[in-house]
Amino acid sequence: MYDPAHPFGKKRYDRAIIDPVSCTGCGYCTMFCVMDCILLQPDGFYTVDLDRCIGCRSCKVNCPFEAVIILPDNGNIRMAAEAAASACTDKRVAVVPTKTVPQGITAMMNVDFDAPDAQAITDAMTGSLSSVTTAQITYAARDSDFDGFAIKEGDYLALEEGKLFDTDDSLDTLLHKLAEDAAGREASFISLYFGEDVQEADAQKAGALFEEVCPGAEVAVLSGGQPVYYYIISME
Repeated sequence: MYDPAHPFGKKRYDRAIIDPVSCTGCGYCTMFCVMDCILLQPDGFYTVDLDRCIGCRSCKVNCPFEAVIILPDNGNIRMAAEAAASACTDKRVAVVPTKTVPQGITAMMNVDFDAPDAQAITDAMTGSLSSVTTAQITYAARDSDFDGFAIKEGDYLALEEGKLFDTDDSLDTLLHKLAEDAAGREASFISLYFGEDVQEADAQKAGALFEEVCPGAEVAVLSGGQPVYYYIISME
């Protein structure tokens, strides 16, 4: 049956649905939507306003991704991702060897929509990973000795590329050391994603610290909302 309340009386089941697994969040489909009903969500991906969609399929026809690209956010799950890619037979699936969220973001920002095929897109994304260094700040759940550091329960821990960078009972001290490290790397772009346990005012102070120590860098402070990690820091 046709829905008389829907534009042009289109059938309800003809309307578009974006697959959240396959969607890369590129936004390319929004340029072809005649009803302007594809909406960007806070998580960076898109959904369709089903009350406005007329089922014209323009978004489907113009979607540049005939392949699924997987971006692991942890090096430990890369093998599982590659196994899943091998097991998938109805789509071409590629795995970009990302190990952190900042690497995934950098890879997505280096998608080349003019590339001739999915492999070229994947190669460009993979090639961009060497430009980003990831740091994270978390806390120690117990006393321990690790990599030559005497760690006390409740201490703040700074990790860089998965390895222990430093530990201290002061979060500000670790942030300053990471800012100095970013300056030593001559980072041009620094993004601080603050977690659910960090107040925005404190995160802005951390951003100001990085701007002071790294005057030549463009510094962005963003709400990541992540648990466990007070900050995830991207340095490029």
